Amino acid sequence: MVSIITPTRSRPSHIIERCVDSVIDQTYKDWEQIICSDGFSEALPSFIVESRKDPRLKYSFSTNHKEDHAFSLRREMLDKASGELIVFWDDDNYYCPTYLEKMVNKLENSQNNNPSSPMFAICQIIHFGPLPIKWGTPPKTLTGVPPILYNVDSSQLLIYKKALLSINWNRNTGYFFESVYEQLGNKYSYVVVDEILALHL
Repeated sequence: MVSIITPTRSRPSHIIERCVDSVIDQTYKDWEQIICSDGFSEALPSFIVESRKDPRLKYSFSTNHKEDHAFSLRREMLDKASGELIVFWDDDNYYCPTYLEKMVNKLENSQNNNPSSPMFAICQIIHFGPLPIKWGTPPKTLTGVPPILYNVDSSQLLIYKKALLSINWNRNTGYFFESVYEQLGNKYSYVVVDEILALHL
């Protein structure tokens, strides 16, 4: 199973619905999506999940909100995830229907039961809109993690949960992937799906 962790906070309905429907439309069907509100319970995402009547969709919320770009929330929801594989999909992005199928197949086909087996897959995305100035002009190289097309983004990686649990989740940099993904890139090998599979909107 793939667990899709989607933080949200005060989004309009069409944004959340676009994300949820792109998950439902995936050609790979063994998934769960945990949509989690950051800091308080929200009626809108809860209603959207219930209206789809799909038991793979789940709504949760955290009472422990922090101004850390949902870093703490992602870690909290990781403990609730049932899947062996994890993706962190933001609520305002769009995911191609074959995203999970191609990423899972590439990663699983690379496994050969030795310590150097790849622990995550990375694909291409198209990033619309401005990037924060502090990230620099793309592509920016994080140590050990290749920029593919543009910056490494949370929607680009499919990761074994055991790899995520093996790293240090103490937030010590300004943004989620600068800490978590850089550690993954330094510690584990990866495989590349050389296709654009998501849009960062």
